[in-house]
Amino acid sequence: MYIPKPYLLALLVALLLGGAGFVWYAKYSSQPDNRKPALPFPILMPVQDSAVYAVVDDEQAKILAKGDINKDEYEDAIVQEIVCGASCSILPLAVLGKADGSVERVDATFPKVIPWGAAKTDVLEISIASGNISIMARGFEDVPSWDTVSTKHYKFEDGSFVEIEL
Repeated sequence: MYIPKPYLLALLVALLLGGAGFVWYAKYSSQPDNRKPALPFPILMPVQDSAVYAVVDDEQAKILAKGDINKDEYEDAIVQEIVCGASCSILPLAVLGKADGSVERVDATFPKVIPWGAAKTDVLEISIASGNISIMARGFEDVPSWDTVSTKHYKFEDGSFVEIEL
């Protein structure tokens, strides 16, 4: 049987490339891939509501926002804390999620946020994005009129909340 030289040459090149591919696959496919997969969004380890309620010691507490406050890839929460003495007031309280699934209460206040009365809430919205906390409310300390709605932005730094400009 006669095989033309161009076909024989093509067959030889195909065998060489196939063999090289097999050797490469055998060498590199058994090594683990230690690279982190590129994801279009970060995956947060969620904080359990029951753990938040336990650390606040209030089963009726309202969770105002969830997100990653300290950029550790564990979900955190901001909750309403009701403090009663001669009268009652409501404050935003941060709770940080930890690697073991537990949570930690942050005893730090948000600068310029005036505690609001138990009868009404003057915080209109709280959100957490990219480690920044935004609070839209009436009655910040540096706002001249109680009726003025404004937004303050904070970040968690060295155990306290610091006001930032976005």
